[in-house]
Amino acid sequence: MTEPTKFSESTSFHEKSIMIINIAVGPISRKTMNDLHEYMRSFSPKPHMAFWADDQAYLELTSLEALELLKAQFPEIELHILDRQYSPS
Repeated sequence: MTEPTKFSESTSFHEKSIMIINIAVGPISRKTMNDLHEYMRSFSPKPHMAFWADDQAYLELTSLEALELLKAQFPEIELHILDRQYSPS
């Protein structure tokens, strides 16, 4: 009789989840935000979302690498990190 295979959970929750970084951007013009969004679509290592609520621009990034890329490419733009959270992948 063979013993059942035992599985161990060696991966942490954070390794199996997606980081979401919520950022308020600006003050920023709609044209500059569009340029930023296009740049991130072309070069960001992970998906992102860009949107407006009233006159405030927001980004949702899914990696710290994307945040560092954004800071390096657009150093003059104010980025206000609102929240960092993990969601199951």
